[in-house]
Amino acid sequence: MRQAYVVTYDIADPKRLRLVYRAMRGFGDHLQLSVFRCELNARELVELRACLTALIHHGEDQVLIIDIGPADGRAIEAIDSIGRAYTHPEHYAWSCDDREEEDLRPGPIMRKRARRIFAAARSRSQTCQLSDN
Repeated sequence: MRQAYVVTYDIADPKRLRLVYRAMRGFGDHLQLSVFRCELNARELVELRACLTALIHHGEDQVLIIDIGPADGRAIEAIDSIGRAYTHPEHYAWSCDDREEEDLRPGPIMRKRARRIFAAARSRSQTCQLSDN
């Protein structure tokens, strides 16, 4: 079952901020600066946590992952806005061709990009650990 999450982050370093933003684009919809809405199953949530864990500096950065409920339940109405209206991704204007619901989620290209960023971050962290010894 897919759950909806709001992921928000405060990253101290601009380079890490760009890496986190690029990784997050593979997992969800960008709502505002440093805020994403993600619909994830349990495996994807583990991947997201692992990816962000490898990218951030744990002493300087913060990531909040807020579970707002089942993606097809209360989560659809859980986000309210003041000012400019929030539009749920299902309400975006799509082209006229008939798309399956699966086609509206981030595709394999975005997930592949996120995995590539995660692998690069992991190799950098391993290099840092080796150089510290």
